[in-house]
Amino acid sequence: MKRPTLHKTGLVTVCGVWICWALWSQFLTIPTGEVENHSSLSVKERMNDCAGTFQQRYDCKNSIVIETDRTTFINMVGRIIIVVLPPLLLVGVVKLYARRLDDDDSGDNDEWNDPSHYRRRYHRRTSSRHD
Repeated sequence: MKRPTLHKTGLVTVCGVWICWALWSQFLTIPTGEVENHSSLSVKERMNDCAGTFQQRYDCKNSIVIETDRTTFINMVGRIIIVVLPPLLLVGVVKLYARRLDDDDSGDNDEWNDPSHYRRRYHRRTSSRHD
């Protein structure tokens, strides 16, 4: 079993700290009015301004609820992206950098430079078995 390296431990630590901080800042301290639903006070006030026939009031209230839900959804997706995307990008960059370092260290012993390996891996069939 491989032991985790200092790079992996540091990466996990940095990502964990970021996720904890971002969760706290994005979800636990949401300002009032930033996330609304059909039972929040500001939405009820906007719905009370709807006038006209029953159908007109219904359409007005329905459009307010849909707009509020759409805004809240976009707001929450943005917050989730702030929490998740930076650690994913950091892990991707670190893995890409580590892969490049491994490629540089391998020298001429790379299996892809061996022509027999290339032929074995990418050999195309010239005839079908279904004759």
